[in-house]
Amino acid sequence: MSAKTDLLEAYESWRQWSEAEGSAIYRQDWPRVSECQAAKLQLQSLIVRKTELAQNEMAKQGFDWKDLLPKLRGVMNHLMTLETRNSRILDQIREGVLAQKAEIEAVGQNLRRVQRSYGSPQPAVWQSYS
Repeated sequence: MSAKTDLLEAYESWRQWSEAEGSAIYRQDWPRVSECQAAKLQLQSLIVRKTELAQNEMAKQGFDWKDLLPKLRGVMNHLMTLETRNSRILDQIREGVLAQKAEIEAVGQNLRRVQRSYGSPQPAVWQSYS
């Protein structure tokens, strides 16, 4: 297999992990999101190495690296679109959670006010005459 093919396969793997990450974010499956992000982190260094190998291989074969750039740009643009989508989904979920938190805090404050208003009943003071 060629280094160029290896590089394109690494980008395809990134795409698959990004798709899985988006699904996990949507389902709020945070362990799966972490797994996807860890896999993509490992892919970063692999892609750097595969890029260098592909550049060297193409140079040895007499091809210009610039000939591959349009294809790589298309792949990278698609990946950036996926990453942006995942980020937007995450932002929407975060906003919803923050709104819920604010609502819960408001309810808690109201309960504390009610508790202070009614408080614990004071013991009755009876006067006795003996």
